[in-house]
Amino acid sequence: MQNIKHYRRIRLHWNLKANKLEGARVIQYHVNDFAKSAYCRLFYREIEESICQLCRSDYILHNNLGTMALNFLERSLAVAFLKDGEVVDIKEIEYYHFAPLKFIRQFYQIDGLPSRLERYLRLGETRFRDEIINAFQLNKMVIKSSEHEFFLWEEYNLKIEIEGTSLKQVRQ
Repeated sequence: MQNIKHYRRIRLHWNLKANKLEGARVIQYHVNDFAKSAYCRLFYREIEESICQLCRSDYILHNNLGTMALNFLERSLAVAFLKDGEVVDIKEIEYYHFAPLKFIRQFYQIDGLPSRLERYLRLGETRFRDEIINAFQLNKMVIKSSEHEFFLWEEYNLKIEIEGTSLKQVRQ
């Protein structure tokens, strides 16, 4: 996250400089592969630290894909795949794929669903997905383990199973 902020700061600085040099016109630059490599070499330690921060998630999960650190960002989910103490891959998962409609529609079948969740369902499936993601972002979901790990939405006593990188099933 720190690295992203740093990149945005640099980009803003370049845009401000371009605006001063060119008046109100903003110049768009193409960044070639050499420049990208140079940037990575220059900020190697910061990039490495940013990757390590992904592993400090409250949501470290073991499932059929292996060990994953889930990071709930503003617009998407960042997943760091871990193996033997090493980050082996990082993927971005859109929230639409993390909490698919098939999963959300299961909430319509739950008897005695808390009134707050019923209200969000009435507002639409997209709004309901936002409420689920918000619960993850605010650490209202807790990882529990039985045969398989699952999330417990303690506020509503709902168990949510995950398969791969998608929520699969909800149970009371």
